[in-house]
Amino acid sequence: MTIADAYNDLGKYDKACEYYMLAMKNKNLYWSAYYKLGRCYAMSKNWTEARKVYQKLLKRDKDNLSIQISLAYIYAMEGRLEASENIYEYLVRENPDNPDTLVNYIDVLFASEKYDEAETKLAELKEKFSDNKNIEAFDKKLAEVRPPEVVVDAEDAESLVSEEDESEETDEAVLAE
Repeated sequence: MTIADAYNDLGKYDKACEYYMLAMKNKNLYWSAYYKLGRCYAMSKNWTEARKVYQKLLKRDKDNLSIQISLAYIYAMEGRLEASENIYEYLVRENPDNPDTLVNYIDVLFASEKYDEAETKLAELKEKFSDNKNIEAFDKKLAEVRPPEVVVDAEDAESLVSEEDESEETDEAVLAE
């Protein structure tokens, strides 16, 4: 497995996968090599294969937080946002002191265009983890998808209505000619 690890460290994931598969033939190395194989698939953005591995690992160890987080991330990368969202929602509820799961959940909510929920979770992030480096970026994203409300006082509203009336009158005069 040392050769596989070396290829993995060099970012040559295809070669690392080959050697991890060979290492899996040894019963004593199987699960360790299998886990590393899944990680290689994820690092090489082979989301389908990575998902298969992580699902199998999760069946074996249902309470493993790292595997749960990885699977939620893989679902998001596959575009399976609802599945990712469900896992992150569970993880945030079960691990309220983990800012990373909350940040990832907010990211998925933005990707799913669920801005109200993202805003609610962002408020939670600000309250619990006020020094989190992602807050500013999330605020910016929220501002981009939610333009600021324009407050119009009564005088301005009256002015806008009278301008519309004049415009309609001018249009009618042009059409009558």
